[in-house]
Amino acid sequence: MVNFLKEPCIIKGNIVHKRFLPKVNKFNYKSTYISCPINKINQLQSKLFSINKFNLFSFYKEQYGEKSTKDIESWIYKILKQNKIHNIKNIILVTHPTILGYCFNPVSFWMCFNKSEELIAILSEVRNTCKQKHHYLCFNKDLSKINPESWLKSEKEFYVSPFFKIEGEYLFKFEITDKKMNFFINYLVENKLQLITSLKCSPAKLNDKNLLIAFCKIPFATLKTTILIHYQALKLLVKSIKFYKCPPTLNKNITIARNEK
Repeated sequence: MVNFLKEPCIIKGNIVHKRFLPKVNKFNYKSTYISCPINKINQLQSKLFSINKFNLFSFYKEQYGEKSTKDIESWIYKILKQNKIHNIKNIILVTHPTILGYCFNPVSFWMCFNKSEELIAILSEVRNTCKQKHHYLCFNKDLSKINPESWLKSEKEFYVSPFFKIEGEYLFKFEITDKKMNFFINYLVENKLQLITSLKCSPAKLNDKNLLIAFCKIPFATLKTTILIHYQALKLLVKSIKFYKCPPTLNKNITIARNEK
């Protein structure tokens, strides 16, 4: 069994979105992700995978953090320190790789583990199609382990879908064990469930053989993501769902999501 805490992985991800109001719309598709301890990013390199340059698969550090970020490891630790989250030993990034030079990441997850290998924080890095970015930092108030059954709450402050206003709240849940990585985000307005989303991951060892298998199964996974976003948008327009224009960029870049225990 591959150990995603210790080594880079190639991931088959199963993504589900279901919208409830004002009309139901659901889709389910597969895509390709990678996970990697951020102190082992250079281990991603192979014949088919490059760091900061073109290949079949690539990882570009400049795509993460803020525009001024030069070192993504220092950047994430600075955020944790600013929010008084200490005792972090290992951080695992789960994200889309760049495939043949193209990548769009609707959401990437930075999973933060303490010295006891307990998950105590997750930074969800969210992008929209307006080229804006925002971060939701999820943790328990007492910095205890994030359990698979726990929901962490935040206000919705970032524009994601043009078919939802910026209102309501998110509930985050993370089922992270040595056997699985599953991510859930529910969206509610006035306690009414508007949208459920999930990403369920099946990790495998990251090597050229598995990279080639992943590419052959889903040749342009990241481009597929962008195409499906626009296809679903067209379906919602046909259903006469109200469209909201992209607002100006937020002045803040981090929203806190936590359980107040």
